[in-house]
Amino acid sequence: MGRLFLLLQGLWTKSDNGVWSFEEIPDYQRESLIINKTDSFEGLIERIRITLNLGILTPVVLTYQLPEWMLLPDGPRTPLTTLLVDKDVETMTSVSDYMTE
Repeated sequence: MGRLFLLLQGLWTKSDNGVWSFEEIPDYQRESLIINKTDSFEGLIERIRITLNLGILTPVVLTYQLPEWMLLPDGPRTPLTTLLVDKDVETMTSVSDYMTE
């Protein structure tokens, strides 16, 4: 079973006091994508390129931060999570499974 994720294009910035914030590029349309635990990282990148109509030369970095209420004790100072391998995709899609237990 997959989970629905919102794809946003933008830039993460870190303030002088260590707080991370995301600035969405306003001209880009938001897109949704169903991602499964078993999806490969490379397959996910390919699907995102197709969904967002990105060429193969356009760099794609998948980075996220959990909601602030899940980032105790450091809140928005918690380092970002960047997907690099298949296991990262599985971990990201498993977050809500962990919360229900």
